[in-house]
Amino acid sequence: MVRMMRWMGAVLLALCMVGCNQDALVAKFAPHPQSEMAKKALDDWHAGRNDALRAEMDPAFRDQASDSALTRMTDQLPKGEPDESKLVGSKFFSRDGQTRYDITYEYRFAERRMLATATLMTRDGKTAVVGLHAWMITAEQEQAGAFTLTGKGPAQLAMLFLAIVLPLFCLVVFVICVRTPKFRWKRTWAVFTLVGAMTLRMNWATGDIRLYPLSFQFFSASAFRDGYNPWVIGISFPLGAVLFLLRRRRLSSPVPPETL
Repeated sequence: MVRMMRWMGAVLLALCMVGCNQDALVAKFAPHPQSEMAKKALDDWHAGRNDALRAEMDPAFRDQASDSALTRMTDQLPKGEPDESKLVGSKFFSRDGQTRYDITYEYRFAERRMLATATLMTRDGKTAVVGLHAWMITAEQEQAGAFTLTGKGPAQLAMLFLAIVLPLFCLVVFVICVRTPKFRWKRTWAVFTLVGAMTLRMNWATGDIRLYPLSFQFFSASAFRDGYNPWVIGISFPLGAVLFLLRRRRLSSPVPPETL
């Protein structure tokens, strides 16, 4: 029991470290140089550098970006230089030879916070700005999506418990599989023990649950957060680990030797 509590404590610490380093993870996996191009476009937009901004736009979008239109948009943004700006989210997908990027930065001012997204499109090897969007958030909205145990009900705590235990279970079965004497398809089974099927996802802030029957994930658990939206915790049935334990005795029966 003590060993299990130590394992759970280590996993919780790892989750906290991931949460604390979320900004570093976002920056690491953000597309480059698109994220830098998005930052420059947003900075030009906020500062009212219309000519520089139009030079970065797609021609079809540029025709709609008159000085008066850009000025009306800029007038709705906070004035002055931000105290801090940082990358907080990026999404991209490709289709029909084109790639779209939605890259979001947070701008912190003295008493206000602004989220701004630049949408970029890559066609024929050329990337240009095709959309700009900004909205204000309050400190309360920012904290609403934070990970906290305060005010959480039994269902949310149970989901968190399973999100901690299931990866440990998969890892233990993986080790058992690796240490089991040679049997057919051993490496395939070892990977399969880490696979979970049919995912249940919970909005950590609201407790809302959705089932995704045709979903798979490694270690049978996940936790992610998109920007300042609430954390989403997912758990899956540890299909690979359970099937291996049920068939372990049969699989480990003597068979002709096989090179691993």
